[in-house]
Amino acid sequence: MNLKVIQALLLIVCLQMPLVLQAKPSGWLSTGLTYTQDLAVQTTMMQGLMNNPRLSRSGIETGAGIYWSRLNEQGGYSIGLQGLYDKGASRDTDISNLALSAGRMWPVSTAWLFKANGTAARYRNDAFRRSGYNAMGIESTLGYFGEKYSGLDFTLGLTREDHDQDASAEYQTHRSRIELSYYLPHKKAGVSWAIQVSWENNNATNRALDYSSRQLKVSLGDWALGKTQGGLALQWRQDRYSHPMMVRPAEPTGLPGSGSQNSTGPLNPGMNATMATGSRRDREDTLYYLSLNFVRPLRPQWSLLLSTQGGIYQSEPMGSERSFYDVTAAVRWEFE
Repeated sequence: MNLKVIQALLLIVCLQMPLVLQAKPSGWLSTGLTYTQDLAVQTTMMQGLMNNPRLSRSGIETGAGIYWSRLNEQGGYSIGLQGLYDKGASRDTDISNLALSAGRMWPVSTAWLFKANGTAARYRNDAFRRSGYNAMGIESTLGYFGEKYSGLDFTLGLTREDHDQDASAEYQTHRSRIELSYYLPHKKAGVSWAIQVSWENNNATNRALDYSSRQLKVSLGDWALGKTQGGLALQWRQDRYSHPMMVRPAEPTGLPGSGSQNSTGPLNPGMNATMATGSRRDREDTLYYLSLNFVRPLRPQWSLLLSTQGGIYQSEPMGSERSFYDVTAAVRWEFE
């Protein structure tokens, strides 16, 4: 799969390069402050929270992005490159992310559009090194445009992640995804609603990290409070691990989530002894997630960004539960 993904991505990029040279770029620069109350929940979700203690984190985030795009009745293209570097206030808590994407669009009819997209990304997390990866992926989307700005997208995607930041625990994950998005009818400048359902299957070289995932997301966008624009999203996600990781019993000297290196993280000290020694029951991790985003124009090309996310993470059959939230405040400059 890796070779096919690389070939597809390179082909898409090469096809776009002559067009890129003819288009004017647009982009952004930003800097701001970040705070995360429980970093493990947000960065190790696709690996479970086994033995991951709570870790509060603050930092200074700097980001930039540049894009080229063109769309007309014959179709179009898009290419984007963006990066983020979040310098942690504490030692070994830096986070960085670099991503490249390239897409090509073809009209099927006056109401249907087909898009192929390739991505490459590099993510690093010094606090949870096992979550760091290099990724490549491809996806295709068939989109329908209805009346009153309604629409429907059907997406298929394949991704390969090489988790290699922690040399002592390297593994690979191959992910396949099916996603269906429905955009409800709305006025041209009115509030927009969207409903998204998706299913993922993840096969890892470490069998304990094999899982399937179901997701439901409802989002509300393009609403305004005076000059401030906002967006809201509510998400439910459930991951099922067929080969749950063997874990040791909770130790009396470490409270779950206390940050102690002897803690078993989200596990309950009163859990069933057979589960602590490695039950073969499937494990289900469930996430309830709410996000709010605000954009406040300051002056031409300048804006203030404020985003906050929070939720509840539950894991069964261990009977554990953790709440979490994070906040980001930044200033952004946009150019065309």
